[in-house]
Amino acid sequence: MATNGADYRVKLLTETEFSLWDDFVSRSLNGTLFHTTRWAELVRSVFGRSFKIVAVQKKERLVAGMLIWPRTVAGKWWLSQAPVTPYQGLVLKRPDSDKPSSVIARQLHLTGLMAEYLKEKIAFADISFSPLVNDLRPFLWNGFSAQPRYTYRFEITEWPELQARFSQALRRKLKAFRAKPDAIVSANDPQALIEFVTASYRRHGSDLPVGQEQLRRVFQHVLERKMGQLFYLLENGTPVAGLLALQDDRHVFTYFAGVSSAARADTHTEALYFHLLDQPEARAKTFDFLGADLPDFDQFKRSFGGRLCVYFQLQYQANLLTRSVSAVRRGYYLRKRRRGGDAR
Repeated sequence: MATNGADYRVKLLTETEFSLWDDFVSRSLNGTLFHTTRWAELVRSVFGRSFKIVAVQKKERLVAGMLIWPRTVAGKWWLSQAPVTPYQGLVLKRPDSDKPSSVIARQLHLTGLMAEYLKEKIAFADISFSPLVNDLRPFLWNGFSAQPRYTYRFEITEWPELQARFSQALRRKLKAFRAKPDAIVSANDPQALIEFVTASYRRHGSDLPVGQEQLRRVFQHVLERKMGQLFYLLENGTPVAGLLALQDDRHVFTYFAGVSSAARADTHTEALYFHLLDQPEARAKTFDFLGADLPDFDQFKRSFGGRLCVYFQLQYQANLLTRSVSAVRRGYYLRKRRRGGDAR
C-alpha cells in the first residue's frame, strides 16, 4: 500500500471489493466494458491471465484506479496489454467541478498518485489507455513515455441528425441500401466471421492477434453473456459479411468485422453499420471504432462523421535489461508482422 496525505491511499482491491470497482467504472469519466471485471473474467477464462486492481481511495471512496495484468519477474511487475483488449489504463472519477483549473489539478493529483505507486512496483509497462485521459504528465515526470493513438467516436443520435454527419458517398450507400436492402440477421455462431476476419488479416499482411480457437472462445463468451451482438449480411441466404459489436451502459464498439473473400468486390459492409446504429439499445450511446491508426481503413471510418479522438500507449522500462528485452520484443513483433505473424 502507498499513502499520500491523510485523505488518499493507493491499495490493491480484494476480490470481495470487485463489485465496488465495477460500480465505479460505470460512473467514471472514461471507464468502458474493457475496464470491468466482467471483461477481465473473459480474458482469464480464455487466456489464463490473472489480473489485479490498483485503486486510489479518498476517505475509503474510489476516485481512480487501474485493472492490470501483471507478470512478476525478479520481484517486479511487468505490465503488458491483455489479449484482444483495446483499452486498459487509468480510470478516473468524473470531475465534481466544471472549472478547468480545478479539473486539471484534481486529475494531476490522482494521476500522480498512480504513477508514483506503479514506478515503485514495475520494471516494464506497455499498455493502452482509453480516450478522455489526456493529461499523462505525472507519468512522464516519473520516467514513463506515451505514444499517441487515434480512434473515431460519435454520439448515436436520432437518424436525421446522425445521417447529416455522414459523408455524401456514405449517404448514397445508405439510400441504395434502403431502396434494395440485403438481409441482415442476428446470429450466435461466430464461425463465418472468424473466417472473414482471418482472411482480412492475411490480405493486409498479418495474422490474427490470437489463435482461431481462442478467438472463437472470446466471441462465444461475448455472445453467451450478452456483452455484444453478431450480425451477418446475407446474399442468397449465405453470410458474406459479419460484424461483432460490443456494448456497455455508455458505449457501442466495433470489435471485429470482415467480408467474404469471394464477395469483396460487390459487398458493402456499411449496411451492417447502418443496421447496428439503428438498434434501439444503441441510441444515446457513444460509438467507438476502436482505432484509426491504419490508413487502409481511415477513410471508411471517417465517412461516418465522428470526431478524431486521441488516446495513449503508456510505456516504461526501468533499466537497461528491460529496455533490451523491450527492444527484442518489438523486433520480434515487427518480424512476425512482416511475414504474416501475430499482429499484436
